[in-house]
Amino acid sequence: MVDENKEIIESGTFLNAYCPHCDKSLLEDGMLKLKIHNGEEGFLMLSPYLNVFTSKSTIFLAEDKTVKDIRCCHCNRSLISADKTCEKCGSEVAKIAIGARTKLIDFYICTKKGCRWHGLSSDDLIDIRLQDSLEW
Repeated sequence: MVDENKEIIESGTFLNAYCPHCDKSLLEDGMLKLKIHNGEEGFLMLSPYLNVFTSKSTIFLAEDKTVKDIRCCHCNRSLISADKTCEKCGSEVAKIAIGARTKLIDFYICTKKGCRWHGLSSDDLIDIRLQDSLEW
């Protein structure tokens, strides 16, 4: 049974995304823009809509392989989380901040190309859930 006091972020919701280090917006030209390092440096653009898995990259990313590092385009700090891994495939995850309710919450995305897992911190799961998430 779903807790009626939980906020549900519905599929297709636009996610205002920010760097958890410098608090600058990660949105550019309608996409979530992240700097990636995978032997060479490039950019990964992801859809900013929940459960819409479109992406493009300025460098080749092999299917089912993880990206070595994901960084903020502004402050160049790594977004890789040291204390969380993908709950579907076990790969490293990157942490960004998204606006929900009246605060920023931690939002995690898997670093493995093709893996569609994403999730929230355990603290945020008390009040918020993602529609159609694999966490339920």
